Amino acid sequence: MRVGTWSQLWTLAGGCRSRAVPLKHDKRDMQREGATMATVTQAYRFALDPTPRQRRALASHCGAARVAYNWGLTLVKTRLHQHQTDPGVQVPWTLPALQREWNRAKHQAFPWWPENSKC
Repeated sequence: MRVGTWSQLWTLAGGCRSRAVPLKHDKRDMQREGATMATVTQAYRFALDPTPRQRRALASHCGAARVAYNWGLTLVKTRLHQHQTDPGVQVPWTLPALQREWNRAKHQAFPWWPENSKC
């Protein structure tokens, strides 16, 4: 693995899982009420070393994700402001509501979106 600024920048916490482990090893002790358990967290680290083409794709996808987030934030703030004057205005609070709004608007507002998404 190459060690450099770019690799260090893209180092990620990969898989992470937790599991309960008994502190006592005797099954009879485990069956007693109030048996003590400890949680062990195991994690893996991965370093990405993308090619120049992959770097461009990663940057493009990250930028698209930020555009989608900012669009949703602006939509909710705008609707909240409208809701103060007109209680009939619906504010998309849930993920499905935001997804419906995004799916309606993305092709008109962001015609480049299909380059970064399968949908």
